[in-house]
Amino acid sequence: MALSRVLLNLTTNALKFTERGGVEISCAARQPPRIEFSVTDTGPGINPNAFVSLYEPFRLARGHGGYRFSGTGLGLAISRKLVGAMGSELKVDTGDWGTRFYFELELPVLPTPGSHAVAR
Repeated sequence: MALSRVLLNLTTNALKFTERGGVEISCAARQPPRIEFSVTDTGPGINPNAFVSLYEPFRLARGHGGYRFSGTGLGLAISRKLVGAMGSELKVDTGDWGTRFYFELELPVLPTPGSHAVAR
């Protein structure tokens, strides 16, 4: 449930701030059993000065120089806490190409369908 909430929050933010281009949600296998989840957009990016308060709830919106960021910040604040509670860290890369939020989780390996563990 926490993973779904984080991906929903990050995707909603990405859609909100992407006027042209698109939003990509992806996951990639890392060193097993770790999976990297990411949400990348082609928006204007995040002003480097905003990083000081990026994860603080109830930030005031500022927009100049082509950069924008959320007016409340609740989604990012909640997402950061949830990712931390799952044992990871929410990271961000940004520039004039857009923004990418990502994190890795260690997930249990499930047996493939049709395989049976045999007790002896």
